[in-house]
Amino acid sequence: LALPSGTGFAGVPRHHLLAAPFLAGGLVSLVVGCLFLLVLGDNVEDRVGRGTFLLFYLLCGAVAGAAHVLLGKTGAPAALGSAGAVAGVLGAYLVFFPDVPVTMYGMGETVSVPAYLFACAWAVGVFLWGGGPGPLSALLDPAPYSLAGHLAGFGAGVAGAALWRSFEDAGSGKPATG
Repeated sequence: LALPSGTGFAGVPRHHLLAAPFLAGGLVSLVVGCLFLLVLGDNVEDRVGRGTFLLFYLLCGAVAGAAHVLLGKTGAPAALGSAGAVAGVLGAYLVFFPDVPVTMYGMGETVSVPAYLFACAWAVGVFLWGGGPGPLSALLDPAPYSLAGHLAGFGAGVAGAALWRSFEDAGSGKPATG
């Protein structure tokens, strides 16, 4: 079910785009994806509802997979996993809850940062990691990350949440907020 990079859709079954968001390419991506969904996904799901969240997750994953297939570096390893869909959830969280603090643990410390700073840190990490995993992560997580997939999933999440928010604002009679 892995999606080839930069090949176009010739020979890629469409159902792979819908299955990929439910797979993990390795231990690291499984743990990180689950952590993101646990911390951020439940708030987004509460905002839009369970069924809508599932469709939203699928859409972000499909957009991320399509971006990898169409825009990924030709000859790069095939992508497998939910990272693009999870990136979409992060994008939606950023739109819905930009100032809500996200508590992170690292380097022996716990810090809380607003969601917009957390998203910036994630984006920097994606760009730094986007060329492929290093030796230690390759041992734990052999599936490569797709820069095009991550960014497209994130963009789909931002766009979907902004659209949802505009419908919320229109339904409440209040002026739209950014």
